[in-house]
Amino acid sequence: MLTKFDKDLVENFGDDYKAYVYKITITFADETTKKIYIGAHLGSIYDSYDFSSEDEDFLNDYNNQDNKINLEIIMKGTVWDMFDLENRMLVEVDAKNPNNEYYNNTNGGSRYTSQSAEQEFLVDNIIHKIRSGEYDKYIQYLSVSDIDNYERAQVRTEDEVVADKLYTDQLAATINVNNGRTDFLPPCLAYDKWFTTDKLWGDGSQRHEGVKKSKRGKKVKTIVLPKSIWKDLVKGLPKGEISNSMYDISCILNPLEPAPLPMKPSEISRRIFDRSKSLDQIDSEYNWRFLAKQNRVGDPARKIIRAAQQLWKNDDKAKTLGSDQFYHDPSSVIGKKLIADGLGEAKEKFPNCKIVSASSSVFGVAHMEGVVQQPLGGEKQKSKYPTKLVKHPETNPVTIVPVIFIPNTKYEAEWTGGKKDANYQSCRLYLEGTGFILGDPVYTSLIAEKVKGSSSA
Repeated sequence: MLTKFDKDLVENFGDDYKAYVYKITITFADETTKKIYIGAHLGSIYDSYDFSSEDEDFLNDYNNQDNKINLEIIMKGTVWDMFDLENRMLVEVDAKNPNNEYYNNTNGGSRYTSQSAEQEFLVDNIIHKIRSGEYDKYIQYLSVSDIDNYERAQVRTEDEVVADKLYTDQLAATINVNNGRTDFLPPCLAYDKWFTTDKLWGDGSQRHEGVKKSKRGKKVKTIVLPKSIWKDLVKGLPKGEISNSMYDISCILNPLEPAPLPMKPSEISRRIFDRSKSLDQIDSEYNWRFLAKQNRVGDPARKIIRAAQQLWKNDDKAKTLGSDQFYHDPSSVIGKKLIADGLGEAKEKFPNCKIVSASSSVFGVAHMEGVVQQPLGGEKQKSKYPTKLVKHPETNPVTIVPVIFIPNTKYEAEWTGGKKDANYQSCRLYLEGTGFILGDPVYTSLIAEKVKGSSSA
């Protein structure tokens, strides 16, 4: 099929695309002067769309028969990737500068752009200057007690469990051996003269906690960025709002290296979730670039993307119960509390039953064995071997009540799609002749309000 384009730079791309980036080059009659228009379009290269520019100079030059017009397709792909690419191309040539050869008069950005290319380049520049030592001139040694009072741009977990005990204990011991010196540590990051507190803590909670735990360490080595540098990171935001760019910097400064302690994949998945506008955008070049800056590529990065997609589906489920509801991870502090509370409620409601707690992902015969086969020394015996088989008369059976929590929507679909019925059948077969019967499950929901004051990341 013919199109209005003179050249398709990705003609073998196929039809699996939702948008494309194009470039229109106008060569004037002198055959040396050229001006360019770059655009992105949601649609097919075969539809009736030509361009979106309303610039008078462009329209006049485009319609001047003495000029040569060349239309190129630069790339095809998803909506998010194409408008992101357009934005990056415009920023790289500074198309908004009236003194260059571009008609756009803007560096782009749209409802399909979560973070402008200008912001991303600003983040990259700050990271480079921190790592290259250019910002070492802003290093200060901040008091651990002062840091306790700073607002934080932290991204560790949704319920603010940020310190790893083993890591911070080892760090504290090393600081004590060094007589309280902390200059050997990589610098943390803070933003000076923040709106709500003296400084905003940007990166280094593990190091801060390690120094705080030590007996001799009192101060934390920190790059304190002046407002003249960080003000553009919050440009256009309400006063005091921490920007996505600041959260990104906190993540990128935690690469896959022994020190500082690298962030867990689950924590990075949360960041991917938070910096995306839709489920479709999660698997985008925008997020793959971000992961690469953390040295996360290939299959590890793919697993993070998949986990972020699952978080999005969980969030959709939670929001059906209210805009303030959140699907908590079962391993988080809040998740563990919800599970423990559900278990306690079941024990009160069914005092004469045996209560077992399990994830829907692993519930099965092993949980029945844990009830039927008891240690000879009683339930408090540390070793479960040797065991004895506990039986009850069929005329006076004991009911086992499973308290089930469902980790995410994927496991919910598996559970309701047949796993529950299959596992219940196996459990009931196992319990035949034991005097135990399997009761209906009681469910513990992991959906609850988010911790007030915590980052969603």
